[in-house]
Amino acid sequence: MSAAPSETLNNGLTTIADPVPANVLQEIKDRDKARVESFALANQLGNTTELNQEYSAAKLQLFASLLQPLNIDLRAVAEREKAITQDYNEKVTTNLHELLIIRRDKFVPQFNAPLTKFPLPTFSALEPAGFGYVPFSTPDAEVNIGNLINGFRYTGGPKMDKVNEERHEDFGAFGHFRLTPNLFPAPDSGVLTSVPRINLLGGMTASSPQSGLFLYDGVAAVGLFLAQTLWQTGFGQGQDGSTQKVLGHQESFGVAWPGLSLTNTGYSQNQPLPGMIDMPAVQIQASDLAESDLFADLEIRLKIYIQQAGALVWCDPLVDLNFFRWAFS
Repeated sequence: MSAAPSETLNNGLTTIADPVPANVLQEIKDRDKARVESFALANQLGNTTELNQEYSAAKLQLFASLLQPLNIDLRAVAEREKAITQDYNEKVTTNLHELLIIRRDKFVPQFNAPLTKFPLPTFSALEPAGFGYVPFSTPDAEVNIGNLINGFRYTGGPKMDKVNEERHEDFGAFGHFRLTPNLFPAPDSGVLTSVPRINLLGGMTASSPQSGLFLYDGVAAVGLFLAQTLWQTGFGQGQDGSTQKVLGHQESFGVAWPGLSLTNTGYSQNQPLPGMIDMPAVQIQASDLAESDLFADLEIRLKIYIQQAGALVWCDPLVDLNFFRWAFS
């Protein structure tokens, strides 16, 4: 797909080529916000920044009280220990960062040939109606949108430079597909099954820094989130009197690809992406279909978590993502 003008919307999603309806973008944003809030609630007693700060301060106070009779300035010792560990982690990560950039510049041009088109169904196929991507929020990442067929290319990634801080990132894409009523299949069973396929090529590298006595854990993790939603236009409270009527929704995390999760390793690992994979399957009753267009929203996100200076998750050397038409079974 050749590069095309894009528009970054207030909800952090970016559309390209055919426009995606605003209500679809809002639904995608709302669903992801709900997932993030649910995850935060489930882990609010876990490894949060506030608890890390409290634990680090309590540990410093304990050692200070024990060493007070020896007239040792533990705060100075702690700052020195932090500086030494941070300096080591920064050197390791900087070298890895430079190597990843060299590898990207060397190998990415080999991927620039147009990709072979996937065989298309000849009937009852959901047709592309718009695409968009979820960009990195960190400024040192890049998104290349050239030379793909109905898809996107990513390079770069987030790198943590601040001590004792964490960051949640994600990147990926969403596809908006349509099937008109004249193409609705009529299965004998009365059940329609939608199993889209995507092609996810490339790899990811993660590196977690070593921890220290008065430092938080060094964490670098990335996992693959997939979601499919089938819906039609119903009647509701929207400005045009319509709203989404969701017929089916399925999602998965960490199923199609094992991802990476490193803690206090002081080294990096690479994980190739899975290639051609199925999206979560959605089944609906044919009797539930109204005589209006059926829409399918596909959402693919690589969700990243990094903590501590020196943590890094990077596309290595790139990530290519392609959508395809598909038919009900």
